[in-house]
Amino acid sequence: QSKPLFQALSALKKRQSVWSELDGPQKRIVDSFIRSMENSGVGLEGEQKEKFNKLQLEAADLSTKFSNNVLDSTKEFSLKITDAKDVEGLPPSALAGFAQKSVADGIEGATSEAGPWTVTMDMPSYLACMKNLKSREIREKLYRAFITRASEGEKDNAPLIRRILQIKKEMSSILGYSNHAEKSLASKMASSVDEVNDLTETLLKKAYPAAIAELEELKAFA
Repeated sequence: QSKPLFQALSALKKRQSVWSELDGPQKRIVDSFIRSMENSGVGLEGEQKEKFNKLQLEAADLSTKFSNNVLDSTKEFSLKITDAKDVEGLPPSALAGFAQKSVADGIEGATSEAGPWTVTMDMPSYLACMKNLKSREIREKLYRAFITRASEGEKDNAPLIRRILQIKKEMSSILGYSNHAEKSLASKMASSVDEVNDLTETLLKKAYPAAIAELEELKAFA
C-alpha cells in the first residue's frame, strides 16, 4: 500500500519514452505490481480505504484463528489401542513411538510389543496408520476424525469460513469487482469466471467416468 511506489510505477507506464524501451517481461512485471497494489487497496481513499483495511485485518485474524483451531483439534485427538490385532501391519518404529506416547500420557509399562499404543492425529502418526494398519475399522475411525477436525464446539471453523467468505466478497466489491472469483482471476490466465466454469465442466465430463471406474476397481480389490 505504498502510494509513492504505486504512483511511480503508474507514471512509468505514462512515460512512453521509457515504457517503449522495456521488453515484454519487464512490462508484465510492472503491470503485475500495479495490479497487485490496486488489489491491496492502494488506490482507495477516505472511508473506503478505512473500511477495506479493517476488513483486511479481520480476515488475517480469522485466518490465524482458523489455523489455531485446526492445530488445537489435531493435538487434542488421541486413540488408545490395547488389542495387538488392531495394530497389525504397523512397522516397529511406529509401534515404539505409539508406546512412548502412552508412557508420556502416564501409562506406565507401555511397550512397543505389548502396548497399549496411543495414536495421535499428528501427520507422521496419521500417515503411518493409514498406510500400514490392516484394521479397516481403525483406519476409518482415524480418517473420519482427521477430516472433521475443528468442526464442532468452541473450535468449530464453520462460522469463521462463512465470515471469511463475506469479507472476501465485501473487499472485492470495494475494489470494483462483482465477486471474489473475479478479483482472483485478475492475476490469472483465465479471462472470466465463465471460462473457468466451462473448463471445470469439460474436465468433469472427461474425468468422472474414469474416476467411477477406478472406484469400482478399488472396491473389488478391497
